Order: sequence, then structure tokens, then C-alpha cells
Amino acid sequence: MAHFAKLDQHNTVVDILKVDNELIKDDNGIEQESIGIDKLKVAPENANYEFVQTSYNTEANEHRAGGTPFRKNYAMIGGKYDAVRDAFVGERLYPEQTVLDTDTMQWYTPFIGKQASDNAGNPMPYDDNSDYDTKAAVILKDWSWDDKTKTYVGTAITKKIAVNYAFNSTTGKWEEQ
Repeated sequence: MAHFAKLDQHNTVVDILKVDNELIKDDNGIEQESIGIDKLKVAPENANYEFVQTSYNTEANEHRAGGTPFRKNYAMIGGKYDAVRDAFVGERLYPEQTVLDTDTMQWYTPFIGKQASDNAGNPMPYDDNSDYDTKAAVILKDWSWDDKTKTYVGTAITKKIAVNYAFNSTTGKWEEQ
């Protein structure tokens, strides 16, 4: 089955529809995305939507069966189709997910901060230099959706928050310092 993401005017995925692979083949027997889109648009309830084919076997720009990845990720209802990068981006599952890896189009949580003690409350001889460091492997950005260009746009980070936690062995909880 061929899978197609149904997109609203903001390129948000509102549904995922399936079309039999045999129905999207051209005269030469080659599957064509445009034929599938035409078949879906025939239904009156689909007339005002756009459709983009998605691969069930693609996640984080890798194909599960070893094939060629297609549009970075399988579409997710509530996610976006980034037209500039020709890729599907899932929703942020947690508010802490602020890093968008543009190679995989996956949201990640930056693990930034200083852990002052281990789980037993002992001081750690660890110096974390990644707090918004310009030499860090991942440069943090604020990401926002641009409806005009239908893509995520990264801008300079607007806030820098350094938070230190220490484990309180009496309460069994991590506490902000």
C-alpha cells in the first residue's frame, strides 16, 4: 500500500490515507506519486487538501528494510511537512524537545547543564562546558514554523538558562540549586 499524508493549509498532517500500489502505476508499470494524489483528490472531502506521499518504512532518515529513505520520516498526524527540506517532522512530544536535527528531522532534548552530584549525592568531578557553547557539536536554535515558506526556521536562541541540580538522599529527589 502507498501512504499519503493529507495536509491542511499550514502543511500540518491531518490524516494518512492509503492507496493500493497497483492503482498508482503509470502505463510503464512505475508507481507515480501524482497518480495517487489525483485518485485521492477525486473524493469531495479531499478537494481542499494537499497530499504528499510518505514511506511507512522511513524513520530518522533511515529505511527500516535497508532501502532508500523517503522524506526523512513517516508522516505523523499533527506533525508537519517541511516543503523546503522535502521532509516530514513529527510533533514535539515534550516541551523540552527544542533541538531539531535537520539531517533526520527529529526533535531532541538538549542535555545541557551541570550535574553537581551523582545519584548517591556525592560531588562529581565533572565540568560541563556545553551550556550554549559556540564550540558545541549542536548549536541550539529557537525553531518556529514559517507558514509562508512551509518550513521550520532556526533563529538565535533567545534565552539561556543554567540550572544546577543536586540529589537529596534524604528526600530521594533531585533539587534545584
